[in-house]
Amino acid sequence: MKLTKTLLTIGLISTAAFADGAFHMGAKFGGNYNMVWNVDNKITAKEILGNIGVPSYEIEEELGTADASINDLDKLSGMGFHFGFTFKYQVTDMFAIQPELLISYRGRSVKASVTGTDSENSYYDDDYYYYGNDDYEGFEETIDIPEIEINQWFFDIPILARIQTNMGLFFNIGPVLSFNMSSELKATLASIDIEDYVSTFVFGMAGGIGYSVDLGNGKSLDFDIRLHMGLTSLISDDIAISNDPTDPKFDGTKIVDPKDFNIVFAMAFWFI
Repeated sequence: MKLTKTLLTIGLISTAAFADGAFHMGAKFGGNYNMVWNVDNKITAKEILGNIGVPSYEIEEELGTADASINDLDKLSGMGFHFGFTFKYQVTDMFAIQPELLISYRGRSVKASVTGTDSENSYYDDDYYYYGNDDYEGFEETIDIPEIEINQWFFDIPILARIQTNMGLFFNIGPVLSFNMSSELKATLASIDIEDYVSTFVFGMAGGIGYSVDLGNGKSLDFDIRLHMGLTSLISDDIAISNDPTDPKFDGTKIVDPKDFNIVFAMAFWFI
């Protein structure tokens, strides 16, 4: 009996919302330019070894003052796209709540390099001038490595507050809940599934500006651009550590902790 009354109440509220034009629904699609933030531009071998639990004395014993670094991971970037449905509940003429259900593809790649250094008998100042003995046993050499490409699919749920002006201009801001559906890392010669290393759930904030065109008969067309900034890591912090050489696993967040930073541009057609 209580369930029946609850369903009737929901039905009446929904009917009223449609009747007075408070509820709107549309289809949305667009593109996104995807980057990362919170990533160092240089990650050294010593940092990696130290953060996966190798004792400092062992690192010093094996490497001495030699080191190597992976460069430019902070430049991971690339294009993507998204599509889905957008909903709007008009609270007042100027204010609305706008949740969305979107499938989003985010691609990123970088042409990284590895720099190796061995300065047992030499050293470099800030301008990389060499000082040492005549044997020149120290070196610093940079080698390009195959392009790294990361492809991810997300189910995004933005829940935005929308402020609408009478000139068609609008602003929106709110949280974004993202659920990872698949992740793949590719290099020149191979591709691997990296599901074990990525976060299942990512939380972020989005905000932007747009313009709405009234098409008449209750229909309209929106054009908008947003900034989407992730606040939680793209890498899982719940990884089963494994030293098995055939299937090694380590806590990647101790080495690099990338977060989403995306520019999103889209068009929405409101048909209800």
